[in-house]
Amino acid sequence: MRRNNLLNNRAMWKYEKIGRLIGNNRVELGETENGYCYKDEEAYESGNGIAYIPEHGLIEDSSDKFELSYTRTDIENVVRNHLKAIDSYKNEEQVRNLSLSVFQILDWQCVATLLSDLDLDEYL
Repeated sequence: MRRNNLLNNRAMWKYEKIGRLIGNNRVELGETENGYCYKDEEAYESGNGIAYIPEHGLIEDSSDKFELSYTRTDIENVVRNHLKAIDSYKNEEQVRNLSLSVFQILDWQCVATLLSDLDLDEYL
């Protein structure tokens, strides 16, 4: 319940954006503590548009064209499928809460990679 209140109050805060989209399937990745990515908190919260592009989302031999991107729905689908695969799925609220935590942690890797590396007991 607390997370939802934080999201509802978020309208008065400035959204963080790492990197920038520069055209059709083109992106300028921003630097994070552990690598590079594109990350848009406003797109995640609204559910509209690309919220995350991992470092390895770029097309090989390209410095700015991407082939892998995630919307909030994409992240929720990966999380849901992962929870079901490990027999930990409970409900959609669990998916939304874990998806938000995953989005907040992402800083260079693919969503599935991060889920595999996390100790989910801390989040479930």
